[in-house]
Amino acid sequence: MKKVIIGASAILALACCGAFYLPGGSVEQMAVMGLHPQTGAPQRLVVLAPSLVETLFVIGAGSQIRGVSSLCHYPDAAKKLPAVGGFYDPNYEAILSLHPDLVLLLPEVPDQRAQLQKLGIPSLTLEQHSLAGLVSSFLILGNLCHREAQGVFWAAQYRDWLALIRQRTRVLPKVKTLLVLGRDYSRNPVSSVYAVGRGEIYDELLIVAGGRNAVTAPDPKYPQLGVEGMLALDPDVIIELVPESDGPAKPPAELLKAWAPLTGLRAVRTHRVMVLTGDYLTIPGPRLINTLQALGKALHPEMDWNLPGVPDAR
Repeated sequence: MKKVIIGASAILALACCGAFYLPGGSVEQMAVMGLHPQTGAPQRLVVLAPSLVETLFVIGAGSQIRGVSSLCHYPDAAKKLPAVGGFYDPNYEAILSLHPDLVLLLPEVPDQRAQLQKLGIPSLTLEQHSLAGLVSSFLILGNLCHREAQGVFWAAQYRDWLALIRQRTRVLPKVKTLLVLGRDYSRNPVSSVYAVGRGEIYDELLIVAGGRNAVTAPDPKYPQLGVEGMLALDPDVIIELVPESDGPAKPPAELLKAWAPLTGLRAVRTHRVMVLTGDYLTIPGPRLINTLQALGKALHPEMDWNLPGVPDAR
């Protein structure tokens, strides 16, 4: 494989002219993109995605962050940092006031990159919507922030965890699963849901955990399904992932009751609807391994889901 080495001085030069995007690729392709800063690591980072904030903290670069999205609730140190608006609607005046030397963002909101370019603010877009992209982000941010050893450690740790789980689940039956990431929680019974489609990171997690996605269409990535759509899929298991900080103020047992009237669904009749709660469940950052364990325990409770070195999600 041909190696590509990109220096941080080139990255920042490109960013100052506009914005630089590191597309998702294989782990090997991204790992060789060594961002070794020639003029020092950035010390005034503004980070517009909770997953990137968590990644920076886990590699020991939290002290280099000056501002975060208002959706950042973890770790505790991130809550003390100035908030610069939401994930989809950042406050650009607040960002400017922090005098960032680099803004980190995800590719899901391309308008942000264009707006930052207009304001002359350097930005770097990293992809974390695939397992390969997540592993690569440890390496890229480790190099960028002069935390190379920590970045390599976490990338290797994730590779080892994923390999171990794949080895354990390869002989297990692949459970047909509807994975739900959102719905109108005020409606009872459930009338429609936003499900995980094919090709995104949660689809990958489901496969690694020993499941198979009940959604078969490649697009959209997160389809909205009504009751008829769910009946047509008729999954063996339904797993609903519900964040705590920005989700409904209802306990899991109450959320589960909304599914009970849908007896046309096999998962309801066999009592295989599960509601999992926790902010980490819907953030594709370092705690994604905890999400994988939670999914695995729901699908295959008979399997040992203990992994060496996995930190507590909360």
